[in-house]
Amino acid sequence: MMRRNFAFGMAFVALLVLIWATGGVVAGPPADGPEGETHPQGDVSIAAYISPMMSYQGRLVENGTPVTGSRNMIFRLYNVASGGTPLWEENHTGATVTNGLFNVTFGGITPMDVNDFAQPLWLEIVVEGTTLPRQRLLGAPYAYSLVPGADVEGNIDGAWSVLFVSNAGTGRGVTGYSLSGWGVYGWSNSSHGVYAKSGGSARAGAALWAENTNTTNGIAIWADNESSDTTLVVSNRGAGPLIKGFGGDGGEDEFRVGNDGKIETKADSYLWIPGTQAVKNTNVTGLDIIYGASGTAYLRASSAGDYWVRIPIDVPGVLYGQNVTVEEVRIYYRVDTSADYIDETYLRKNTGAGTSDILASDLDNKDSTTATYYTLTPTANNVLDSSAGGLCLSFDLHFTGTDSAHDILIGGVRLRLGHHHLY
Repeated sequence: MMRRNFAFGMAFVALLVLIWATGGVVAGPPADGPEGETHPQGDVSIAAYISPMMSYQGRLVENGTPVTGSRNMIFRLYNVASGGTPLWEENHTGATVTNGLFNVTFGGITPMDVNDFAQPLWLEIVVEGTTLPRQRLLGAPYAYSLVPGADVEGNIDGAWSVLFVSNAGTGRGVTGYSLSGWGVYGWSNSSHGVYAKSGGSARAGAALWAENTNTTNGIAIWADNESSDTTLVVSNRGAGPLIKGFGGDGGEDEFRVGNDGKIETKADSYLWIPGTQAVKNTNVTGLDIIYGASGTAYLRASSAGDYWVRIPIDVPGVLYGQNVTVEEVRIYYRVDTSADYIDETYLRKNTGAGTSDILASDLDNKDSTTATYYTLTPTANNVLDSSAGGLCLSFDLHFTGTDSAHDILIGGVRLRLGHHHLY
């Protein structure tokens, strides 16, 4: 048999074709995406695909003459220029050659693995048993490394990225969606699994935005840690708060953690003081205070007249770095007869040795014979701080009788305290 010498010229490599499935109904993302973005059924968000295929054209010369006819050809892909094991191989029997030119499609007989294209590749062609020199694949075939199911891998140091996505417009750089799994999954062996950075401002420029649109359940961010280190670390190198938390009422933040560690919360605190804390002013005589087992103080006079008593209140001026605001004081009381009553009530804040500010007062007679309460609502000087002293309630009690039928009862006092400068 006469030996034939083949010469092969690559006229055009890489008419890359990504073939997407069109023969079935594929569910896309929900109609309402982030910020109203929609994903119509059957558009480019379809994720199913047929094995990728690549169109290839070459020129074949036999003994110096362009070939016309049919030839048996074997095509192989390697990740090395010589030697090695084929990553993929496909046999084309009776390929048509006209005036030296032929066209074949890779992947139609033997499926191609998209992940093979995430590395340098060489093509080897065998014509009628003659192996031609390998050719380095350049350009378009490596786009297969971005089709669904592909792995983008590399070994890059410094500031470069294995995959860099940039959008110079107003849209998103990357959008991740999954019907039931992870929309975006990041993992690193020794550094950050996902790194988010932004130069924008406020909500529109957040480095990381997480949103759960399920109105009944679901979590926007879940942090899980199996180490002995911290699960969540926040840092603000500027002057703003470390954390702000917003509720569903549309108002300002419900709580915040300041850059200095100060904690503010919209949720109020309540402090209860039993009536048995009541004491007589030092110059008062002829008044008995009978302490009940339930914390109620029964005040009884030995003669008709007015008597002053007070209830000292110990309250922190600063809590977790946040100044405390006295928002309301509620006094629970009852009189045995309406002829006896609480004449005046004052709430004072100690400001120094022997000095005080009146935060609120009530000069109306309190003469209810059924258990009830009345409130004092301070509106000025009611913010406590590290230099403010304690609080004190003072009562002027008016008695018309001297026996147990003329008792004035103080059941207790409730303070409502605020811990947020916006509320």
